Amino acid sequence: MPPIGPIESINPAAQQIAITVAAGERQTWDGYGFGLGKPAEAFAARDLYTSFATTLFDDLDTKVIRLHNPQEAGFVANCKPVVDLALSKGVDRILATGYVWRAVNEGSTNYSPTSLANFTASAIAGGIPITHVCLQNEPDSNAPNYPPNGIAVDLVPDHIELRNRLDALGLSAVEIIGLEWAHFGGSGEDEYDRLNAAGLIPGTVGLGAGHCYKDCPANGLYDSRWLTKGLPLWSTETGNAGSPNCQARFVAALNHGAAVEIHHIGLSLGTRGDTSQFLMLGNGETQLYYGGVRVISEAIPRGTVFRLCRSSDRPEGLSTTFADRMIRDGGRFNPRIQVAAGRKSDDRWVIVAVNATEGTEDKGSSFLGAHYASATLQITTTVAEMAGQARVFKTRRASQTGTITTSATKNMQDGVIRFTLIAGETIALEEA
Repeated sequence: MPPIGPIESINPAAQQIAITVAAGERQTWDGYGFGLGKPAEAFAARDLYTSFATTLFDDLDTKVIRLHNPQEAGFVANCKPVVDLALSKGVDRILATGYVWRAVNEGSTNYSPTSLANFTASAIAGGIPITHVCLQNEPDSNAPNYPPNGIAVDLVPDHIELRNRLDALGLSAVEIIGLEWAHFGGSGEDEYDRLNAAGLIPGTVGLGAGHCYKDCPANGLYDSRWLTKGLPLWSTETGNAGSPNCQARFVAALNHGAAVEIHHIGLSLGTRGDTSQFLMLGNGETQLYYGGVRVISEAIPRGTVFRLCRSSDRPEGLSTTFADRMIRDGGRFNPRIQVAAGRKSDDRWVIVAVNATEGTEDKGSSFLGAHYASATLQITTTVAEMAGQARVFKTRRASQTGTITTSATKNMQDGVIRFTLIAGETIALEEA
């Protein structure tokens, strides 16, 4: 093998950012996926899912789908056509998100943990092999907030009831994930602490969950909680983002413990009027962020084990603590860069990154990087576990508008690799 050349030279016209990739294994990647929306919507779009199966399943290496409300009448009949297609395309994780809103549905037996287990069993018997189940979607934003009598009253007994009924039905292999919070953070931490104090983690509840909209998982949720048990988080809904914000949220979730990333809905029957909640539209057009999402997903096969990345970037308005870990500060400011890095099961390294600057200051705090002027960023990444080693990395990029290109290889020397990203650009670097 010929000698490996030097790393990319410093570009004085680009803004310089240093990324450090710490030693130490974190979560193991389990796969990318998307939701089917409401059961009736999935049925209405069934022929389009077949028509665009390559785009939605093959090109994204989709391994996970999310189904809504297995308690709903017609759930199996409505979902099964697309589920059958997904299974034929290699999907092997199916999350069913329930609705246990007993305050709204007082007197209805369909909205208890026991009913959720019963409907899950019926769905499995009907040919929908659910692997994971959750009691409630967005308990912190849907009214009334779950649980109806307060988290201290219902959280623990409801999870015990669900686990016991699943086991009694012979479904011990179906995993319970935590409540799917609209925003990772304090509520998820409180949930973990209560479940853990009751001895339900692991065993009754096997992983945490939440949605990546305005933010990514908080440090304390993964690092101080689920990671200590060797358990991951699932990012079970992302959307309403635009480009490059959707890609940036994906990478942020990877760097904060997410073993699964699920886009809100795969396919819309409509046109661009329903914008960012869907990966693609019924006319065959993909969203602008699709290219970046594809570049990331294709670069991280199942089994990739992530490490923690930290950033030297200190953009105006973002505190040191939040900038270091590339997290929005809860107010108006967000990081300009998102980076995640891991080691594949064949021991080759992969780095994914998004330049989230776009110079649009009026988009509000939910849009990563929107508050900073569009900028070319040059990223110098040091991988602690690669110290003393030289490698060559192949690269793929996606522009902010979704165009995918294969670009020149990048060299690593002594564990250091450098690359440049223009505004809104996504890159995946894979060890050759």
